[in-house]
Amino acid sequence: MTMKPINTAFIMGGVAFFLIISSATAQQPKFPFTREPYYVNSGVHDGQAGLTADQNIAYRELISIPDAPWIRLRFQSYDLGSGKVERDTSKSVNHSEERSYILITSIEDGGKQRLDAESLPEWHMHSAYFNGGEVEVELHLAPKDRGVYFEIDEILAGENQNLQSQKKTITICGNDDRVSDTTSAAIGRVLAIVNGDTIAWCTGYIASNGSHLTAGHCFYEAQDSLIILEFHVPPSDPNGTPNFSEPENQYPINLSHYTYHDDGPNEVGDDWGIFECNRNSNTGKLPVEVQQAFYRLSYDSYPDTVRVTGYGIDNDPVGQPGGPCPWWIDDCNEDSQTRQTDSGEFLDEDRQGDSDVVIEYEVDTWSGNSGSPVLNEHPDSLFSIGIHTTGGCNPAQNEGNIGTGFEHQTLADSIDRFPGNNYTYVDVGHPISFENGSVFRPYESIALAVTKTASGGTISIVKGYYNEPSLIINRDMTLVAPVGTVVIGTSGPSSSIQRPPRSYPEIAADTSQGQSPFEYALSPNYPNPFNTETTINYSIREDGRVSLKVYNLRGEEIRSLVQGYQPAALYSMIWDGKDNRGRDIPSGIYILRIRAGAFTKSIKMLLLK
Repeated sequence: MTMKPINTAFIMGGVAFFLIISSATAQQPKFPFTREPYYVNSGVHDGQAGLTADQNIAYRELISIPDAPWIRLRFQSYDLGSGKVERDTSKSVNHSEERSYILITSIEDGGKQRLDAESLPEWHMHSAYFNGGEVEVELHLAPKDRGVYFEIDEILAGENQNLQSQKKTITICGNDDRVSDTTSAAIGRVLAIVNGDTIAWCTGYIASNGSHLTAGHCFYEAQDSLIILEFHVPPSDPNGTPNFSEPENQYPINLSHYTYHDDGPNEVGDDWGIFECNRNSNTGKLPVEVQQAFYRLSYDSYPDTVRVTGYGIDNDPVGQPGGPCPWWIDDCNEDSQTRQTDSGEFLDEDRQGDSDVVIEYEVDTWSGNSGSPVLNEHPDSLFSIGIHTTGGCNPAQNEGNIGTGFEHQTLADSIDRFPGNNYTYVDVGHPISFENGSVFRPYESIALAVTKTASGGTISIVKGYYNEPSLIINRDMTLVAPVGTVVIGTSGPSSSIQRPPRSYPEIAADTSQGQSPFEYALSPNYPNPFNTETTINYSIREDGRVSLKVYNLRGEEIRSLVQGYQPAALYSMIWDGKDNRGRDIPSGIYILRIRAGAFTKSIKMLLLK
C-alpha cells in the first residue's frame, strides 16, 4: 500500500496558497513553551527534634509566571537527607516522619506534589506539571536531617499559541463521531519535549505484561525525551488549551528503560514504542496499581470493527478563540486532548515483511491520537491488535487511518522481552486459544508454563484466579504478577495475602482446603549484581514463622526483611540496599538467608555502586 500526498489550493485574502494534504501524517500536536531563568535558594536548614516533617517547615515561597497556562520547576541541586522511606500507599501524600521533602502546591487548582531524595531524581530533577502560573513551594525537614536545601534555576512556562509544524490531514472519516470516554482506565496521555522548546502530546496504554505502548515517532521526534504519562486528564479550557491531571496522576517515564523504532515522516507499518514508568512521587505506586486496568494483546484476530481511544485535538463544535489550535481549523474546544473514542470499519492488513505491518481502519482520529490502542471489540474480552500511528482518512478511496500491527515480528519480540529475557507468559483470561507462552499467545495454566520454563526463568502471570490444586514447582524460577492480584488455589479466590512493602502485586495461594501448591524455595535475586535495588522471590509451603535476612561476609546481620508469621504462598519483594537503620550500605558481597520450618537456604548478592 502506497500513501500518496494530494496537492490542493485554497484562497486566503485574495492570494492563492498551496497546501499538501497527506494521508500519512504522524499524529501528535505540538505546543510552544518558554524557559524562564528563575533562581530560588531555600538556604541550608537542620531539622528540629520533637517536630514531624509536616510540622517542621523551614522555607516557603510563592513562584509566579503571570498569564502562563501551566508551569514546571527545574531543580539545580538539592540535599533532602537520606532517611528511610516508608511509603503509605493508602494516602495520596506520604506522611513519613523520617524524610525531608519539598511540597509544591498549585494556586489555581490546589494540586500538590511531594518530592524527596528518592523521587526527585526519578522526576529528572523537575517537578510535575502544574496548571496556572503560580505555585507555592515549601521545604519540610525530618527531625534528624542536617544540611537540607534545594535550588531552582529555571521554570518551564506554557504559551497560548497556535500548534507548531502541523500539516493539514484528513483524519476524520466524514463527520466527527468521537465521544468522551469514561471507562478506558488503561489509556493515558503521553507528554514529550521536542527541540527543547515545544511540548508534544501522544497517547499511551498499559499492556498485560506491565509495559506501556505508544507510537515510535513520539520518541523519535522528541529526541528520546518522553517525560510523563498522565491519567484522569481534566477538560481543556473552552479555547482548547489543555490542562494537566493532578500530580498524583502523573508518572515520570523511566528514560533508562525504553525501546522504539520509526522509519521517519510519512513511513508507516514500522512505528512503535515501548516504555516503563517510575512510581508516582505522592502515592509511591505504578500506573497499573492505581488504574487497575490493562489491555491484552493479539495478532490472531482481525475483526470487522475496531475502536481507537486517545487524546486527539477537537474543534467540533467550535470552541472559543485564542487557544492553541492549528491555524487551518477553527478554534478547539474543551474536549480537545481529552480521552475520546470512536469505532469503525477495519479495512485491511498489509504485510510488507516481518517488520513492516500496516493495519488500516475508517475510524475518526486526530493529532494526539498517536500511540492509541487499536482495539478488537471482542464480545468476551477487549484486546489490542496494534498501535495507532498515522492520520489519513479517505473513504471514497477506501483509505483509512493507520497503525502498526502486532504481527510486526520485531515489535512482538520486543514486547515479550521488555520486562527481561527468559520470560514465559500465562493468562487464563486471554480470548485466543493458540498457546506458545508469549504475551500474544500465553499459556492458560501455570503448570504448563512451569514445564516450559527453564530453571532460572521467569513466569509472568496476568491478573486472575488459577484453579490449579496440583501445581508443583520443583526448581528455581521467578513468578511475577505485573498487572494485578493472582490467586492460585482450589476453591475460588477466597483468600488473599498482603504483599510486602514495595513488592509487585501479590501472588497468593488459596489454602482453604488444607492443600498447598508450593514448595519451599528461594530464587536468585535479580538483577545481580545490582546498584540501588534488587527483587527477591521466595515461596513457603506451609503456614508458619519465616525469617529472611541479609548478612555481610562476617556473619553480621545487615537487614531483616521478614521476621514473623506468613501463610503459604509465593512472595516477591524488593530490597533497597539499606541496613536496618535505613542507611545505604557499601559495595560488596552479601548473603541472603531464609529460614522457614526446617527449610534453610542462602544465596550471594553483589551490590555495586
